[in-house]
Amino acid sequence: MERVPLVDMKWTLVAVDDRNEPLENVLLEPSSEAQLIVHLRRVNNSNSQNILMTNFPKAKEAGWFIVVANPDS
Repeated sequence: MERVPLVDMKWTLVAVDDRNEPLENVLLEPSSEAQLIVHLRRVNNSNSQNILMTNFPKAKEAGWFIVVANPDS
């Protein structure tokens, strides 16, 4: 029996000023600095952060990573 978390992910990309503070309602321009904001929300009904997999005898803690890439390069 496998129990893996189902996650809803929302992301936004916002322009930042010289102090890395987000700027509201400012369009991003090419080669400008920006901030990536990611929100992850678990949607299946489980209060545990553990996942169960048939290949592992004990429950493991769920972990996350984000890969950001430029498909043109």
